[in-house]
Amino acid sequence: MAIRIIGFLILTRLLLPVTLVAQKKQVLPYDMRLVKQEPPVESLEKEPSFTVLPQVRGMKGLDGIILWVKADRKLLAAYQNDKLLWETNVVDACTHLSGFEGPPIIRMVVSQSPVAVIFVQVGKNGFVEVDRKTGKVSGTDIQEE
Repeated sequence: MAIRIIGFLILTRLLLPVTLVAQKKQVLPYDMRLVKQEPPVESLEKEPSFTVLPQVRGMKGLDGIILWVKADRKLLAAYQNDKLLWETNVVDACTHLSGFEGPPIIRMVVSQSPVAVIFVQVGKNGFVEVDRKTGKVSGTDIQEE
């Protein structure tokens, strides 16, 4: 009986590091099941876009960069090779606009040429233009009813 216990302890001690390594999984800051692929430029009649839904929260660009709307629907982030490139609070960019009704990100239109920008609809009537490479807000506007 003692030999079995000692054997079990030795075996457990030898296999424990292997088990820990096998269980380690990289946790991504986004869920690939909720990311849609940006279509090739030549197949488009208009710029690629998506409405933020429970089933779609991001778009993977042709350049491999993933544009991701965070769970709070205020932050827009860009990732490449699972590393954060930039993060921008697009709702805060609209709060100075008179008549702004927010806060969540509703829809995004991704432009590729001639200037790589993202047009983000925020709330009912706010619009933000974000530089696709840097994440800097280059313009805001409000749609009057």
